[in-house]
Amino acid sequence: MTRETFFDILNQNLKGVPQEERQRVNEYFSEYFDDGLDTGRSEQEICQQLGRPEAVAAQIRAESHIKNLNDNPSTLNWGKAAAVLVGAAIVSPIAFPFIIAAVGLIFALCITVFALLLAAVCFVGAMFLLGGTLIVAGLAKLLILPVGIGMLGAGLLILGLSTFALSLSALIIRFTVKAFSQALAWINTRFIRREKI
Repeated sequence: MTRETFFDILNQNLKGVPQEERQRVNEYFSEYFDDGLDTGRSEQEICQQLGRPEAVAAQIRAESHIKNLNDNPSTLNWGKAAAVLVGAAIVSPIAFPFIIAAVGLIFALCITVFALLLAAVCFVGAMFLLGGTLIVAGLAKLLILPVGIGMLGAGLLILGLSTFALSLSALIIRFTVKAFSQALAWINTRFIRREKI
């Protein structure tokens, strides 16, 4: 394979990678080829050392999507990152079992995050409902002063606790999403090995 063929295939497979990242990748590999040619290696030897350009492009796309996921953890970016990791596994058959295990782990973490979110919403909703019920019951029992005031106080306390629980739930979910993003980045650097660009 020649240098030109390598770059043609590489650039065809870098769809979805931002233009400035593509330019940086092309500059890096151009310097890599220049350095290799200066040391007396042929273009074919350099291409063989770099590996298949499809695999190199898949790894670059995976890193780009994971970086984007860390910067903007939206559902669309999660899906793109997972799809790119699966694509990288297909072009890198040695890492395939590890990628499948990683995808299973990612899926399990997604289910966990969703379950945490659902549990938090249900818990906070139940606390708000209980607090509101106690406040209404306390207002109705104000004629029996100590019981009414006690119920109002308990209702306000539960509403306050539910507000705190809502904030705590949001922090836990945010922490889980961040940990998940870092796990994806670790999987990428651990199992999809290539030289840093």
